[in-house]
Amino acid sequence: MKLGTIGYNYTHSSDFVMDRPNGTGCWHMLVIKTPAQFTIKGKEFSVRENSFVVISPDAPCRYF
Repeated sequence: MKLGTIGYNYTHSSDFVMDRPNGTGCWHMLVIKTPAQFTIKGKEFSVRENSFVVISPDAPCRYF
């Protein structure tokens, strides 16, 4: 398993957008603390707070 970075308690501004059309290149594991919108492999998800999301390295993804 390849880890890109490890963070804890990250916060982002309300205009934050992560867009990885070719995937992240490593597993992405996120604990969602506030409602968020995800598009993973072209499928849209509304994610509630207190959720956990795992994204594979090659999955195109966008979240905000």
